[in-house]
Formats: sequence, structure tokens, C-alpha cells
Amino acid sequence: MAHPLIEQPKSTVTSTANGSDTTVLLSPAKKGTAEYYWSFYDLTRATYRVAGFKKDHADEKEYRHSLSEEASALRAVAQIAAKDQADGQLKSLDPSLENLIRLFKADLIEAYVFFVRLDQGIARDYAEYRRLNRDKLHRYWNDFVIAKQRGF
Repeated sequence: MAHPLIEQPKSTVTSTANGSDTTVLLSPAKKGTAEYYWSFYDLTRATYRVAGFKKDHADEKEYRHSLSEEASALRAVAQIAAKDQADGQLKSLDPSLENLIRLFKADLIEAYVFFVRLDQGIARDYAEYRRLNRDKLHRYWNDFVIAKQRGF
């Protein structure tokens, strides 16, 4: 049994915050490379901290890394890579992006995050997610982790 392997290249995005202003610096990567697609992960996370967290977690006073942030960032990478692949702009993907797209198409990115990319902030979202999406947690294990053992 094994979780899908998703290796993320080193970040090409840096951000700095000064009060309510955030500056995001993006090092350009050639379209079609893993670095190009993963730059959208970094960009999504950098902007989520400013705009998304307060919207998704209005009752919380301080920022924390959350399931919605991590899943949004991974989903951005998968959506853009899948679109480029479908449009014929991308002939081949590295195995990590292929695995991420498979999770995205199965709507199981959140389940993957809980079992592979968990941290203290994300863990706070687990009980509510499990309550509403127990079937997705089961499908993730059956279709992505255990299925490898069965030879699928």
C-alpha cells in the first residue's frame, strides 16, 4: 500500500507582508514544465492568506494553514495542468502531476491532504470534513492507496 507520490519542486514564489499589503514575487518558469504548474500552488497559497482565509474561516481571529487553503492550491495546479493537457498544449506530464490530476478528477484532493500533507492547522478541519465526507475518505483509501496493492 502506498499513497500517490506527489513531489513538489522547490518554490519559485516569495511573498512579503507589510501591514495589510502583500507583495508576491514570481520567478518565471517555462510553460509545460513542472515548475510552471507548481508556481500556481505557491501563488494560490500566497494570495489565500490575504483574501481567502477570512472568507472561509470568518470565526477565526488568526491565520492558520487550513484544508481549504491547501486543497485550493493543489486544485489550481491540477486544473491548469489538466486543461493544458486536454487542449493539446502539453504532451506529457511528470508522474507527480499525473497523480495530482487523477486525485482532482476523482474529487479526492482533500482526502489526500489529510493523509499525506497534514499539519496542525489542517488537522483542525478533519472532524468536520470526516462528518460530511466519510465516503470520500473511504474512496481515497480504496481507489488510490489499496488499489495499488491489488494491481490496479
